[in-house]
Amino acid sequence: MFVSASRGLTLVEVLVTLVLLLLGTLGLSGLIVKAGKLNYESYERQQALALASDMAERMHANKSPTLTTAANLATADVYAANAPLAAPLGDPVLATMWSALGGAVKDCASVTCLPSEIAKYDLALWEGQLLGVGKKSGGTGVGGISNVRGCVEGPLTVTRLTTNVVAPANAYRITVAWQGDQAVPVATTADEDLRNVASCGFGLYRTIDRSPDIGDQYRRLVVLYQVID
Repeated sequence: MFVSASRGLTLVEVLVTLVLLLLGTLGLSGLIVKAGKLNYESYERQQALALASDMAERMHANKSPTLTTAANLATADVYAANAPLAAPLGDPVLATMWSALGGAVKDCASVTCLPSEIAKYDLALWEGQLLGVGKKSGGTGVGGISNVRGCVEGPLTVTRLTTNVVAPANAYRITVAWQGDQAVPVATTADEDLRNVASCGFGLYRTIDRSPDIGDQYRRLVVLYQVID
């Protein structure tokens, strides 16, 4: 009698192999998606830092060595008064300062302005950056930061920056806040988490399922300080 000695994979073995390959592919795709989110959040943080740095530089440039500290503080107060915690700049509906540019806010690129007027002009341009003006395609914003807001506050009465470090007098806090896409628990110790220090944008953001971010775990922040002397 002739007996076949051929060998090969059974249907069950093929199916098991396909299932393992599928599971591996799903795991890899999940890692790719998560890496993409992390990369985009890193991009947003870089953009937010650039925005905060821009305002810090504008405030510094609008100081005058020929004026008294009190006069320079009065100018800095204009920044704080027009980008308050209660009404952060960057709201696409209100666009408070940006929409006033050329009207109530003088265009200091074309006319001579006082320091207080330059402060409002700086804020108008800053809000334009927050709104992503110049980063639009067909009227739709592209490549911007998610639901970004900006605040200036000061001179600070509570000026703790980190544990056992106190800011100098006449310090102003510049904050850029935006929507994160992953929950990050807030540290219990105040000085360990900027969200316990800077309240700019608090209550404006949503969780991943679009419910209110009661735990403040999706608000992202970049904070800089400018000292007026």
